[in-house]
Amino acid sequence: MNELMTGKKSRRKHYLLIVAFIIPIILTALILYLIFGDFVAAFLKMWNLRGHPNKTADAMASLSYIGTILIAYYGLLTTALFSYLVWRVSLGSFQISNDLKKLEENRDKEIYREQALIVYYDLQRGFAYLRDLYISNVLKSEHPNPKKLFFSNDWIKNVASLRNELSNEDLSIVYQIYNDFFTIQSLLENFQEESSEDINELSKVINNVRELYFADFIPMQVLNEFSSPTAEDIIDINYFIVLQKIYSLTFSNIHLKKIKTGINTFDILIDGVLYYTGRNGDVLNGEGTIYNKNGYEKAKGHFVDGKFVTGQVYGYFDSVNKRYAITYRTTGSERKIAYKEIIDLNNTGEIGYFYKGDVDNGEIKNGIITKFHSNGSIAFRGNIVNGEREGSGTSYDIDGKISFKGEYKSNLRFRGTLYKNGKKSFEGNFQDGRPWNGQVFNYVFNNEKVRKFTGEILNGKPYSGSGYRYKRNEHGEDLDYIIYQENWEPDESVIEQQEIDFQDYINKKTREEYNHWEDYIKTDWLDGNTAEREDIEENIIVYYNERDRKN
Repeated sequence: MNELMTGKKSRRKHYLLIVAFIIPIILTALILYLIFGDFVAAFLKMWNLRGHPNKTADAMASLSYIGTILIAYYGLLTTALFSYLVWRVSLGSFQISNDLKKLEENRDKEIYREQALIVYYDLQRGFAYLRDLYISNVLKSEHPNPKKLFFSNDWIKNVASLRNELSNEDLSIVYQIYNDFFTIQSLLENFQEESSEDINELSKVINNVRELYFADFIPMQVLNEFSSPTAEDIIDINYFIVLQKIYSLTFSNIHLKKIKTGINTFDILIDGVLYYTGRNGDVLNGEGTIYNKNGYEKAKGHFVDGKFVTGQVYGYFDSVNKRYAITYRTTGSERKIAYKEIIDLNNTGEIGYFYKGDVDNGEIKNGIITKFHSNGSIAFRGNIVNGEREGSGTSYDIDGKISFKGEYKSNLRFRGTLYKNGKKSFEGNFQDGRPWNGQVFNYVFNNEKVRKFTGEILNGKPYSGSGYRYKRNEHGEDLDYIIYQENWEPDESVIEQQEIDFQDYINKKTREEYNHWEDYIKTDWLDGNTAEREDIEENIIVYYNERDRKN
């Protein structure tokens, strides 16, 4: 299409040039015709009168006058044509100069965009390094992974190139992030795996840097569940905004579009993907929404001078589905969490959240919460009302095994299933948090001096089933005597003798090797009444404490 238009313009110029040269000739011929009439007769007449200048003087004067005018015209035309050509050459030179200037500017802009892209990926990679180091070194107490960090050697120059587009505060933030990353890098380069001092120093620095940049609502105990190719969803929203500003600088102006969508509203798109939507005010100043690279909402609310102040913040575990939704409120100069909802992707139970509910003074009072053991494993997850456990909930031991699953009432277990070492121990109703009515499995009743009872309990006591009940100790004191004394206390550290083969031999050896021991006899319960089995060794288990072994 462009070639066709160029061809048409070229032909038009040729036509104009031809017309400019031919029209004067035609006009001259017309004038001569008006003066002399028939050209052939006039020529023959002049030929016959050759040598008689006195007779042809008038004709020659007319011809000379017309020739002078024609020569003057063609002289003027030639001058104009030459001037035009000179102008075109000058214009071409000027265009070439402009093209060279634009080429140089585009080259500089391309270098600038390249430097912005390097900074962007440096920071992305740095936050991912920080996440992985925190998981390996702090959470798992393992050797740091990765062992070395990689950043651009020209990072100072690259950051400095952004000075015309980023605010001084943003530049200071970027420089500080780099400095913190290089501090960690320096510690890793000099890290000695056998040095407890190096381990402690590295862990301390990693934890301090993590507290500075990561979002305060992320449950750090399960940070490994937030692993993703980028770390954008675990950093604080204001650091995310700085990253997005740098990201926008990696595109040329033809990829950036601002579209007015209403009287006070507008959209900004980067390469066709939403970057920011303004509802009132300027970019990142006023009411608006900033989006992630995939065009999904990251923060929606009120911005002041490029900082997020009040509203909602979102995170994603894939391109669409939200991983968390956080609501911030700002009072004075302090921004606080007012509501948080964080999904647990690995939970297969009824409660699929780490947290869900309104936040008051940093804690959820009504909703779903998760508490952790000192080793980072989950201790409890469930519903709370007015700060107390109420409704569905699950408790776990320090090894991550379920210890209780069911319902809570007034902060105590009310109905559900109790587990011991991952195995079902009781299922039924509780009173004051203690098993009360239901089924037990190999259960120990210390107050009843009963062990390994399986069956039904009523009002917290064995009712129907079988187990082992205290028979006698090394002094020959039986259950009636112990009850009469009413001064014994259950010892939770008593170790069970597990072997069942040659029980009589085992029992005998136990009594001989320990100063203090207790016999428990197999007993059956029916409707709350007890019936001991035959008093023979195979129905008896001897319990002891290792500290009572004879010297």
